[in-house]
Amino acid sequence: MISTTQTAQALIDKFSLTNVPLLNESFVDTPTVLNFLKNTPCLIQKNTNAQRIETKSIISISPKTICRIRPYQREVVDYTVGLNHVKPSKVVMPCGSGKTFTGLCCVATLRRKTLIITNYKIVANQWKHELFKYFDVQKDNIQCIGDEGFEFNEKADITIITYDTMSSISTMKSCSIVRKILMTDFALVILDEAHKAVASSYFNMLSYISGCFLAFTATPVREDSEMKRLKYFVNDEIEVEAKELIENGYLSKIFCQTVIVPTHPVLHKNASLTYTEKLIAAVINPNKIEYLRSILQTMFDEKHKILVFCDDIWSIKYVANQIKKHFKIIGPVCMQTTLPEREKSVKKFLEEDHEGKIMFISRTGDEGIDVPSATKLIQICTSWGSRRQHAQRVGRVQRPANNNLVCEAITLVSDKTMEIVFSEKRDNYLREMGYDVTTEKIDVKSNQKNMKSIVDLIKKRKTFGKTLKKDIEKKKGSKSDSRKKVIKLLK
Repeated sequence: MISTTQTAQALIDKFSLTNVPLLNESFVDTPTVLNFLKNTPCLIQKNTNAQRIETKSIISISPKTICRIRPYQREVVDYTVGLNHVKPSKVVMPCGSGKTFTGLCCVATLRRKTLIITNYKIVANQWKHELFKYFDVQKDNIQCIGDEGFEFNEKADITIITYDTMSSISTMKSCSIVRKILMTDFALVILDEAHKAVASSYFNMLSYISGCFLAFTATPVREDSEMKRLKYFVNDEIEVEAKELIENGYLSKIFCQTVIVPTHPVLHKNASLTYTEKLIAAVINPNKIEYLRSILQTMFDEKHKILVFCDDIWSIKYVANQIKKHFKIIGPVCMQTTLPEREKSVKKFLEEDHEGKIMFISRTGDEGIDVPSATKLIQICTSWGSRRQHAQRVGRVQRPANNNLVCEAITLVSDKTMEIVFSEKRDNYLREMGYDVTTEKIDVKSNQKNMKSIVDLIKKRKTFGKTLKKDIEKKKGSKSDSRKKVIKLLK
């Protein structure tokens, strides 16, 4: 005899599911159904044509007096939504042009039940902050994944979650949240950083959500070919050109420079180093660190607020410790940094104290983190040459700060390493987007004499990934035990 829980059956009925695999050959529970949805896209194509939604209930939201919409933002709102209709669209807006604010203006114009999906909790909190800053809404009707003890409320007018919320079904609480979202009837779904939505782990679950979609992104490219999946959610497209915004003073003009520093032969010719270890060696190249220190000194003295990006967690900690010997820095902010610590670091970076600031940050700062006062960007590690990632980072410093209409993005690469190949790929993409990009080869030599010690350090390093894998294995064990107990009770 096959047993099915009430909540699992509700999901099966709503989506007319068949062939849901059985657990232990006799039992179907909610996690089983959700796992099936996560691995199977919805077979019914969404309606991507303009849709009228008069039947949806109106929510209470109105702009405050400080809410001032720019002409290009108004154009996006008028194109995509009206009082009673939505045109499912991909909205391409440059970094720093106010995608969050524009998205909220769409919500305030439509005034219907809305789900907003973004990439990180810190970004979700920024959406919530912008909402309360510029619009009059009842706080009890707004829920955000960043709220303490978040529990999904089907009656909330606006819900703000992350993509990971939709893919995480490892606990009973997370299963309950995802199930309730799937069972809720939304009028509007906003995909922030929409290029992430097409990843299989997210796309499959999103395809079951009700509502008309607006897909916002600054970089409609991926290194794979999955962007075509976005057409499942949207049919139209509107793009705001960065060039026009720069001409009108809404964005700063940005100069991008790739600086090539020499690399000691021990670091790039060493046969004992693996491919990954050679990439790490290119990042912590002592000559690169020495040049980084010198340009940071100049920028710091000029009271700039500087973001230093590094993809590799071990490397960012190593380089940050070297720079700490000369400057007081913020961070490093990375995957191991808790949400409160991240928000504290960003707040400290944004303080208006007319002093130079340096914040070390990993790829967690690529998308959505709001640092409008940053004027200088330095990248010391962009290991895989992602065009999207590079453009996102450049956008972090493109908002005009203190009437500064010119900003700078510098990428440091080690000569005779794979970093050269990656940088050429990224720079070509930026040129296609209309950015000014120059390349300079400089001669700098650090005081580091013992290169063998650097090699030994790289080989002995402990990676975040290995620690994370151990934690996951522990959690899997406890989850398996609890699942067995549930099955036993239901039998």
